[in-house]
Amino acid sequence: MPTTWKIFGLSEQRGVLIVVPKGDAVGFRDTDVDHELQEILSRIEAGGSSSVVVDLGGSSYFGSVMIGAVNAIGKTARDRGGEMAICNASPEMKAVMNAMKLDDLWEQYESRSAAVKAVKKKSR
Repeated sequence: MPTTWKIFGLSEQRGVLIVVPKGDAVGFRDTDVDHELQEILSRIEAGGSSSVVVDLGGSSYFGSVMIGAVNAIGKTARDRGGEMAICNASPEMKAVMNAMKLDDLWEQYESRSAAVKAVKKKSR
């Protein structure tokens, strides 16, 4: 695990991995984004938390690199039998996810607690 997480904040709540992007990837080096993403994916694959909530409250907008990272996290969680939900997306991000049809893939919730409750219920 990286000594210092620059791009993502990580925690666990009720057995669900909480991932909080700290801002859009444009402000970070690609190698740092990739390294931290690989650490998160490895953690999910290792059987820690297979259910994930991505809290987008850290920024009002995320570009394609971060959206790709979120999709990779969700796909890995599903491949391991878990679920992923998104919470606290800004109206701008909701519009982007809607236009990209990502709201069909990943359920969205207004709060972290609602998202955690939903993925816990679905992964039983």
